[in-house]
Amino acid sequence: MSLLVDLFDKNYAFSFVKPCSFNRNAEIITLIKENNFQIPLIKEFKFDISKAEDFYEEHCKKIFFEEMTKFVSSGPVLGMILFKDGCNAIEEYRKLLGHTDPKKADEGTIRKIFGESITKNSAHGCDSLRRLPIEVQFIWTQRELIKALF
Repeated sequence: MSLLVDLFDKNYAFSFVKPCSFNRNAEIITLIKENNFQIPLIKEFKFDISKAEDFYEEHCKKIFFEEMTKFVSSGPVLGMILFKDGCNAIEEYRKLLGHTDPKKADEGTIRKIFGESITKNSAHGCDSLRRLPIEVQFIWTQRELIKALF
């Protein structure tokens, strides 16, 4: 994984469109691009329950863990590596993503527009540069990342 750590800097972020919004991914991509993000890598993916549990492992003791892992593995997701030059892309994307609860999200954010509930909030966004290489491994191999980003 050390090579993956070296691939990403503060200009990168990771997101996936959740199953509840998968059929609206074109609209979500448009909103992301309108906010000056590039999407150098995109891939449709299906979590099985085991991979979903591994992905959300840090939340395994939380009350929402089982509901979230079942939901995320219930249909396809659209994984995206995002790039925005000259800024903290994770921070900028999380602003665009909005509050976890769509009811509390600001107008114009992805979750306000497309989210249905806390679990079905339309998209996941990586929360730190430390987590970025961990999370992208669930969707892309190291080889795919290197080939696409270089």
